Amino acid sequence: MQKLKESFKKRGSQDIGSRSSPGSPEGDVVKNVRSFCDSNAKQDEEILFLPVIVEAASASPTAAKEAAYVIRKVLVKDASRSQSQYNAIMLIRILSENPGPAFARGFDSKFQQAIQWTLRHCKHTSVHQFLCEVLDYLESRYGQDETFRPIIELWRKEKAHPENWQVKRTVCDSQWPLAANA
Repeated sequence: MQKLKESFKKRGSQDIGSRSSPGSPEGDVVKNVRSFCDSNAKQDEEILFLPVIVEAASASPTAAKEAAYVIRKVLVKDASRSQSQYNAIMLIRILSENPGPAFARGFDSKFQQAIQWTLRHCKHTSVHQFLCEVLDYLESRYGQDETFRPIIELWRKEKAHPENWQVKRTVCDSQWPLAANA
């Protein structure tokens, strides 16, 4: 039984990185998105990952889709880690600007489900608020863009029914970037 559990753990940790080869734009995006989201470092150190992420996602539409894939995984699998979710949402905002539509093509049905799940079950009020702000931004900026349409339609439906949201009113970690605003 122990070996079975270990094989699942190994598979889970390889899941995100196994889809791309190191050194390629896809590999760079996977590695750096994961590092950025997992980063517990000071904000100055987190910023070091951003140029590589944006450059790789801009260089390859496949890398942009990989970024959306990793962000989706972080939103759902790291739901108990508010800083990871916050950083993933920040990347949604950044990558919606550059590479923009190439990144939005990665908003498949599973990505939309992850956004919906995060809206409805987020454990931290500030993360939920930040996600709502990013979705409002996408709606105002890309309301007429076909590639962003599925996520914007999802947001409009969710925004109309906030009673479905089960946001817990909790205080976040002191290391979390928005803890002072919580």
